[in-house]
Amino acid sequence: MFANTLQPNVLSIFSSASSHPTLLASRLKASTAFPADSFISLVQDATDEEQVLVWHGAEGSARDMKGKGKEVERGNLRSRVLHLQAPDIKTTSIRLGAPTRGAEGLGISLPFLHLAVKDLGQLFFFDVCVRDERGQLAMIRASTWQTTPKVYPQTNTHLPMLHLPLHFPPPSPHQLTPWTTITLPLQQLLSSLPSLGGPHLARFSSLQSIEVHANCRLRRIWCTEDGSEVAEGMALRGMMAELALFEADV
Repeated sequence: MFANTLQPNVLSIFSSASSHPTLLASRLKASTAFPADSFISLVQDATDEEQVLVWHGAEGSARDMKGKGKEVERGNLRSRVLHLQAPDIKTTSIRLGAPTRGAEGLGISLPFLHLAVKDLGQLFFFDVCVRDERGQLAMIRASTWQTTPKVYPQTNTHLPMLHLPLHFPPPSPHQLTPWTTITLPLQQLLSSLPSLGGPHLARFSSLQSIEVHANCRLRRIWCTEDGSEVAEGMALRGMMAELALFEADV
């Protein structure tokens, strides 16, 4: 998708505040096993007013979910965000790119991946597929139930996978915001595979895909050259306001 394009130091691939947030999504799906409780929607983070994108419930229930508001709480955003919710977290997700050989991947060569997410206090995970310089693919998973890093070997049906623990800070009255930025140093993670019993891969070449699963709220996904969440030079020129998170008025 981006392999043959000139890539800047900061490249945004998902923004819930854009005019078409799911434009680059290759798949957007909600679980059919628990239709009443599984959906993906665009919501106002501060008020929960929402527009349902993917849902398999009854029409009447869908109307009930729309337009429900709440009091503005400290740290919530003055912005529209993507809400992913399901008891069956594996089958409710948004995916960009494709994690398979021969498929068109994202082709992003920037080695740092960032996600702005909100913890909903439930199980949550995301998968990242990367390609090395020899064209080999590997999966990186981060989940809230994993306790230590673990490598799973490649099989006939699955890529080699590094499973990382994901811990959010507990709710606190002193917490400024429930939103968190997660940063993955993709080259460093690939290099760590042998020490954990995984395969020896070549250097990181590109980001193939990312799939974010329920349960969370998602504001943005972007990649950078040096790991900085915002490019300082661009910020000084007023070009990075879209990467900022603005708190709603309480």
